[in-house]
Amino acid sequence: MTLSTGRVRVDPDPISCHLLRHVKTRMVVAAIALIAAPAGCGGRRRESPELAYLRVGVSPRAEASALARSLERGGYRLVARYDGERYSALGLLDASLGRTAVRVITRRGTAVALDAPGGEVAAVELERAPARDVDGDGTEDVIVGARERGLDRTCLVVVRVLASGEALALPTEAARVDRDACLEALEDIDGDGRLEGLAVSRWIALARGAPPRIAVPLHPCRRAGYCAPAVGADRPYWRREAGRRRALLARARQGLDVEASYKLAIELAAIARREDAPTGAQVSAFDDAMRGLVLTPGQARSLACTRAFIAAGWRARRD
Repeated sequence: MTLSTGRVRVDPDPISCHLLRHVKTRMVVAAIALIAAPAGCGGRRRESPELAYLRVGVSPRAEASALARSLERGGYRLVARYDGERYSALGLLDASLGRTAVRVITRRGTAVALDAPGGEVAAVELERAPARDVDGDGTEDVIVGARERGLDRTCLVVVRVLASGEALALPTEAARVDRDACLEALEDIDGDGRLEGLAVSRWIALARGAPPRIAVPLHPCRRAGYCAPAVGADRPYWRREAGRRRALLARARQGLDVEASYKLAIELAAIARREDAPTGAQVSAFDDAMRGLVLTPGQARSLACTRAFIAAGWRARRD
């Protein structure tokens, strides 16, 4: 099965549906092929040239080594390889053509194949997982990243490898944090030994330089994937984030750095919003950070527009 940015041909395969939905709805992967051949099928399957020698049921490690050699003959260089109990995963780069590829091989053969020759996705990458079992459900996981052009971020997909050799992309609720957000990191934020996901909200339209941003935790769902918490949750995390920014703000104000103070003021207001503080308290957090600074006319206009944006519930006002 092959999926592309133009006309998309899709067989009714739940694996491809998960990957399309959760790699990133706005991201373009120019060619995504997912092969999950059922073990012991009777007829002869049509195979692409790079997979012609693969046979279901053989050792994933041996199969991955043979596949890597085949792709290296085609111009790729192996840049990452991770071997688990149920899979071998390869990350490859063809620097001459700017191509990148990820392959995950299981007892079924090539269970996941991702290619990014360009477009909005600069590269697909095999990420080093903080743990073999990322979400603590007892099943091995692989982390795949898609690096976007124009944004300084890599969107992650957690791929669960089942004992059967199937590969399933776990869903996330990053879009509940922000319409354009995606899963960007995995971190144990509360010390309980489980990895939370982090989805980043950015306010590019408000930026004067680097965009203001905050990382919002996503928690392992009861069934699978990462779920967005209710507003007001994770208060210890937000207290730490606010404290870190206040320390940075103190240094920026001491150095009369208006632009850095402005960015931190927006982030402190956004943290107050995530803590479920009323709109007035969010505006006050912004005002307190900017109070007493001498502004140019352009800076004063930006401050007034941003303050109005926050006061309107983080929406642009319609005059």
